[in-house]
Amino acid sequence: MNFILKFIISKKVHTRSRLRVFRPNKFFFKRAIKSFICYFAMFLSYNILSVLIKNKKIFECVVMLELIRRLKKSFKKMTTFALRFGTLPSKE
Repeated sequence: MNFILKFIISKKVHTRSRLRVFRPNKFFFKRAIKSFICYFAMFLSYNILSVLIKNKKIFECVVMLELIRRLKKSFKKMTTFALRFGTLPSKE
């Protein structure tokens, strides 16, 4: 779990001009785990894509690229939500 926290914090997303204190809540952990799974799936997809390119499977490469594009979008959304709604605004 500690690794997942460090991973998400390293992928910080700018929130709307408010500094936030990092105090994770239950919502953050749910989104963080989903985000990590999504990132791992992207990693596996890139490995599969490299094998498909070596074997010259064009149609499968196109399908895999579309999957990777959707995973990237989903990963960005999960990370943003985890950081925006899973932390508390700083007291200024």
